[in-house]
Amino acid sequence: MISTRYLLATGADGPPDRGRPRTVVVPGVSQGGPEDLCPALVEHLIVAERAGVHTVILAGAVTDLDSDPAKVCRYVATDEPDVIQLAAGRYGAERVLQVPSATIDDIADWITELPRPQALTARRRIRRAARQFPAVRWLYSRIRSGG
Repeated sequence: MISTRYLLATGADGPPDRGRPRTVVVPGVSQGGPEDLCPALVEHLIVAERAGVHTVILAGAVTDLDSDPAKVCRYVATDEPDVIQLAAGRYGAERVLQVPSATIDDIADWITELPRPQALTARRRIRRAARQFPAVRWLYSRIRSGG
């Protein structure tokens, strides 16, 4: 389960904070979200991708799937059956999250249903911390090179 912390990125907000990464939720055009990838939104999506956290398009209508942000977000969250069907066909059923209510006010109710990002698993965090030690980096490079 992931945290209820998320960033609602509309493109009108400023640059991302450099603190702890959060799931980025982009509202669909039907909910006042951006139709295009403006520079501020692109920056939020880049920070999320580098951190390995989820990006979600909140699609309340089929037309939301035609927006540029929908093409780059990892997940689609919706409560509309026709959106679920179309999104599953485009992106794969594993990337579509059927939520009780696909409104901005109800994001906290379903955000924890997303799978835990691989970048935030304990195994990944331990590996990243261990690589801070020169001996571990040397050993890892020897294992990878087969020598």
